Amino acid sequence: MSTEVAWINPATGGYIVLNETVINELNKYRQTTPVAKESGGILLGARRGPHLEVVDLTTPFPRDIRKRTFFDRRDSRHNGYALKKWATNQRKIDYLGEWHTHPECIPSPSSLDIKEWRKLIPPRNAQLVFLILGISDSWLGLGRTSGIKHCKPFNDPELPIVQRNFGAKI
Repeated sequence: MSTEVAWINPATGGYIVLNETVINELNKYRQTTPVAKESGGILLGARRGPHLEVVDLTTPFPRDIRKRTFFDRRDSRHNGYALKKWATNQRKIDYLGEWHTHPECIPSPSSLDIKEWRKLIPPRNAQLVFLILGISDSWLGLGRTSGIKHCKPFNDPELPIVQRNFGAKI
């Protein structure tokens, strides 16, 4: 049985789902020590009707800028990896958004995060996912040309395969 985490997509009523492999990789980068630097990368996956399914990601590369409270994705290998995945998966794996960490228990986007994310939202109103991993919790938002909306975790006790949230390590 796999472990997935889901949020409700406020634009479509569908779900934004992260699979177990993605969750496990992301958890490696939580800033749980006082000297840990911010990390980040891109989220890759499939657009399935009203749903977004994150199945892969990139992690920091050497040319990225990483500081205690700052991450800037500068390495071209993020884009190269995304293009390779898109080409080798019959164009079904797409760029879905960005992720990075914050050195706080319950993260929220900074004004710089919002400013940078707005630059990424395409004019054709495609949905992008923006994820911030805190020390013990996470923040996920959905970006469209109309703005960036915080997404609520999907909580359904009848579906045990879907975890209630993406807080503590799973």
